[in-house]
Amino acid sequence: MFFLLTSSLILLASAAEPQPQGPFAIYGFHMLSWSSDGYGNAEEGLAALSEVAATGAQWVVFVPTEFMPVATSTQIVSGERSPSDESLIAAVRRAKALGMKVAIKPHVNSLDGTFRGYIRPSNETDWFRSYRVFILRYARLAQALQADAFVVGTELYSMTRARHEAPWRHLIRRVRQEYQGPLTYAAFWLEWDSVPFWSELDAIGVNAYFPMGLPGSGDSAARFVRVWREHYIPRLRGYARRHGKPIIFSEFGISSQSGVYVFPWVYRRHGGVDMRVQQNYFAAFFNAFRDQGDWFLGFWQWGWTVHNDDGGPEDISHTVQGKPALEVFRREFLRGAGR
Repeated sequence: MFFLLTSSLILLASAAEPQPQGPFAIYGFHMLSWSSDGYGNAEEGLAALSEVAATGAQWVVFVPTEFMPVATSTQIVSGERSPSDESLIAAVRRAKALGMKVAIKPHVNSLDGTFRGYIRPSNETDWFRSYRVFILRYARLAQALQADAFVVGTELYSMTRARHEAPWRHLIRRVRQEYQGPLTYAAFWLEWDSVPFWSELDAIGVNAYFPMGLPGSGDSAARFVRVWREHYIPRLRGYARRHGKPIIFSEFGISSQSGVYVFPWVYRRHGGVDMRVQQNYFAAFFNAFRDQGDWFLGFWQWGWTVHNDDGGPEDISHTVQGKPALEVFRREFLRGAGR
């Protein structure tokens, strides 16, 4: 239980009002929008926040996204799918009025479709200079809005190698000059145990899209529990204890497609609609992690969209909106996230 005494957990989990006495200090959803006004639109983003609050979620994570024209670019720029500051401000204020805590988690995407973890800037020094401008702008906004946590980067696998340690440490120290709350980095599931700058941060963020089996190995909740307990929990727990930092699943989830447990990160069509695999995956997660609270902070599920008509019985995406898996979250949230 020694992590319960760390300042990082206290900062991330603290609240003005008493919290449910469950095993997770943090539990909530990402709120996703890909337009300039989606977050602040009264009929979409603000209404969606009320739906999230009604689930019992404690946290909501906003994802302001800016763009590189191609994977080799050195400049990060706002685009037509980036949220306006006004939209983001309205959404954060609404979330706080609903009693939820807020994390701001800026993303960088490449417009040529390259995964952000595989970008290859032609000049890394210039890229870090542009990234610093980008991330510090949102750090200042997070401070002004009294956000409860800030994420300094997400899945930038190709840019967090050992040779990048110094620029990241410098950047994180600059972020702390602008934002006084707790910080993490959201590591790609292949990256988390090689990030060289965890000591600068308050928690280890893992985007936990771990493979849960080989094709045909089965999608029962019982099997998923065994995979978590036998293959992943021991490794995660050992890493957290060695580094003296708690772990948060800064993203986790699975789409509602048959066989997708082999590739939980897949968001394009992989198989037929299968609500059971998604429902079993989340039920197994709560079962496997409910007694891991001494090192595991909790999770931000990916993700809840601002569009009222997303999700539903024919949807294959990662959202749980209108799906049986949502009932798993409601049940666990309303009793204190897995107590």
